[in-house]
Amino acid sequence: MQRAQQLRITAEPQSQSVQDGATAVFSLSVAGTAPFSVSWYNNGTLAAQSSVSASPGTAQFSVAAALGANGATVQAVVSTASEMP
Repeated sequence: MQRAQQLRITAEPQSQSVQDGATAVFSLSVAGTAPFSVSWYNNGTLAAQSSVSASPGTAQFSVAAALGANGATVQAVVSTASEMP
């Protein structure tokens, strides 16, 4: 039996600027004992959820047609299987 590896975010989402109407794509990379759940928040509101089933793994979130989203805040919260509801 393998010992569970602690969750590590190995690459965080980066700030970016896009032209009005363009798509902003945010990604993060995680490692540890999979699976992982990723909750993406746009300006504090849950916008999407995804899962990462392998380690290392990557999750992405897109804001399509980012019109007038100047100063928008995107956050990602990553949970392990033992922390999932």
